[in-house]
This record gives sequence, structure tokens and C-alpha cells, in this order.
Amino acid sequence: MFNKLCATVSAGVMIGCCAETVFAQGSLTPPPGPPGPSMKTLAQVEPRTPIMDVPYAITQPGSYYLTTNLVATFNGITISTNDVTVDLMGFSLTGSQKGTGVLVDGKTNAPCRNIVVRNGTIKSFSYGLRLVNAQNGLFEYLAVSESVSTGITLDGDSGGDCSGNRIANCGVSGSGAFGILLSGALAGKCDGNSISDCTFRKNANSGVRIDTGSGGQCNQNEFRNCMIQDNASIGIFFFVADSRCCGNVIEGCNVSGNASSGIDLYGDANSTVTGNRISLCTLYGNKSDGIKLYGHGVSASLISGNLVSGTRGTPTYGIYVSGRSPNLIVQNTCFGHTQNFYFEAAATYGPIVTASGALSTTNGAAGLSPWANFSR
Repeated sequence: MFNKLCATVSAGVMIGCCAETVFAQGSLTPPPGPPGPSMKTLAQVEPRTPIMDVPYAITQPGSYYLTTNLVATFNGITISTNDVTVDLMGFSLTGSQKGTGVLVDGKTNAPCRNIVVRNGTIKSFSYGLRLVNAQNGLFEYLAVSESVSTGITLDGDSGGDCSGNRIANCGVSGSGAFGILLSGALAGKCDGNSISDCTFRKNANSGVRIDTGSGGQCNQNEFRNCMIQDNASIGIFFFVADSRCCGNVIEGCNVSGNASSGIDLYGDANSTVTGNRISLCTLYGNKSDGIKLYGHGVSASLISGNLVSGTRGTPTYGIYVSGRSPNLIVQNTCFGHTQNFYFEAAATYGPIVTASGALSTTNGAAGLSPWANFSR
């Protein structure tokens, strides 16, 4: 770099000057050899494995995605390893009324853990989504329809364990049996699963079923903010025989238009069915009873804050609790059933308010009880 001073002088007078700064340039000689690649590889742009045809077996951990709508003659996608994500990318996986759309195929001694399946349609298989010995998985934004048997199955039977999974924002309709089935029979487990913000409609049996027997268990499962509507049998049915079903929660669900009871919880004398809660649900227009707890094994359960109305059959009960063990029934409202409330002697329940008009303001009156049930 150097400075250059210019001047024009006339009659001893400087009439202009300028300064110029000059920078040296690098070498213009190209480096030896051909130029290197400047673009990203396909694996760098999309670091996932495409699924372009079915049947497709996933045996290695990783991320996979559909590239188009696919049609299967039997099974669609089978997952038999851990740490897998499958993104259906908004495409559909369609069957021929056989096999399983997406099968998570864990074993009793080697469960499949940390599986994610999301974002697409599964239709016209025998089973839509079936989880066998799957643990800690996430299944979301799936539309499962026209299954010959059950739309979504969580299977922990025969000494297995299908626990800790989350199913969210899914819709199941048109199944030939149940919308969703949680099964922990034959010394198996189906515990701690969360089902939220899902819809189970127009299935040919119950919308939701928990089924356990012969030494198995289904404990601490949750159903929150779900729609269980227009199914051809019971809306939500817990069937417990010679097994355990404890600490389950049904909360904030809309259970309406089903062809039998809204919610049934049954446990035989050889079962332990305790600590279950049904709360803040709306039950409307079910053909039989609204909420029904029965069987000698059912005890220490809570029914609270539910609205039960719009029966379509006679005779019916709004809330029916039988058995020889204590259960608690408080803060519910029932309209229009043949008998809105029926409790056997072992039950504990809030006073039943039947009067119309303004409630009494007298201290201690039934109208002011924080535990009151309302019947009209």
C-alpha cells in the first residue's frame, strides 16, 4: 500500500490535491487439481431413510419417512427395534383388509422402546396400529379407519409389557371391533399409557376397551379430553376378570350417542379394581346407563363432576354403583333417566338435590354442600 500526492500549481498556488489508497490483490493463479464439491449430499439435505414400497421391515434405529401413498397386500410397516421414528408425511398407508398397517413387534424379553409414528392415514387393514410389547413410544396425528378388527391395539398379553406409551391427537373410526383396546391378560401388563385429545367414533363394538384377565393388569392409564361417540356398544368399557385394574383416570371426555352405556367399569370378585377416577366428563344420549360401576371387585373409586343426560333408552340409570365395597360419588349432575342415581349401601355420596329454583342459602343445607349431586 502506498500514498500518492498530486497537485496542480499555477502562479505558486496549489489548486487541488488528492490522496489515493491502493490494496494489493491475491494471486489470480487457480489452485492445482479439479474444484471440490460445493453442494450438500442428499443424506445431508434429508438425513432420513425413505420408504417407497411396502411391506417394509425396520430393523435398525433411525428416522424413516413415506414418499407417497402406499398400498399393502398384508402388513404395511413392521418395526422390531428401538429408537425409531416414522413420519407418514401426510400420506396414506392402505391395506386389503388383512395384516396390520403399522406393527411395533416387540418381544417379552426384548420390548421395542422409544418408537414414534406420526402424521398420516392408516386404513383398511385387519389391525390399524398394533403395539406389541412397546414401551415409551409416541403415536400422534394419525387417522385410523376401516379396520376389520381393532383400530389401535396396545398388547401386553402373555407375560408381556406394553406400558408408558402416549397416543395423542388421533382419530379412529369404522373399526369392526373396538376403536382402541388396551390388553394386559395372561400375566401381562398394560400400564401407564396416556391417550389424549383423540376421537373414537362409529366403531362396531366399544369405542374404548380395557381388557385384562388371568393374572394380568392394566394400571395407571389415562384417557383425557377424548371424544367417544356413536359406537355400536359401550362407549368406554373396563372388563376386569381375575386380575388388577387400578389407578386409571377418565377425565374431560365427551361420551355420547353410544348404543349401550356411556362408561362401564366391571370387576369380578377375584379382581382388584381400586383407585380409578371418572371426572369432568359429559355423557349425552347414550342408550343405556350413563356411568356404571359394578362387580364385587370394584372399590375406592371416585365419580365426580360429571354431567349425564339425554338418555335414549328405558329404563336407565344416570349413575349406577353396586357392589359391597365403598366408592365415592360427588358433585355430579344427572337429567332425565328413569332413576338418575342408584347406590348400594357401601357407597359414600354427596346429598342429592332434586329441588328446582334457587338453592337454599341456609348453612348446612343440601344446596350448599360442596359434595352435592343434582338430579332432575
